[in-house]
Amino acid sequence: MDTNIFFIILLATIMHAIWNAMVKHHPDKAVAVSAIVLGHLPLCIFCIIYFPLPGKESIPFLIASVLTHQGYQWYLLNSYKVGDYTNVYPIFRGFGPLLATLISIIFLGVVFKIATLVSILLICSGIMFLGLF
Repeated sequence: MDTNIFFIILLATIMHAIWNAMVKHHPDKAVAVSAIVLGHLPLCIFCIIYFPLPGKESIPFLIASVLTHQGYQWYLLNSYKVGDYTNVYPIFRGFGPLLATLISIIFLGVVFKIATLVSILLICSGIMFLGLF
């Protein structure tokens, strides 16, 4: 693996750990998640200025991605009202790849090998299982 890619992944891991700790320990989860989401704005503005804009053909996918992510954030925030962060978050992290797999099969016509589907199911179930205890 390229060293730059390794350090980018490591940085992403550290950032996730920091903002997950911020959300877990903040008394108002909506404020914490909003601060994290809005904290991305400076980097987003920089990228919009520095990099070329995507093509017109990608706009429907960008809109779908934004709506999906906002739905995820809304549902996650509402879940914090029902359960503790330590229980809710692993269930969400395990459910996401499972949902993406189902969408890929149903709407995109992706065909997976049985071993791949079993692997996805086992990994997702294992992650969600962590949230039960």
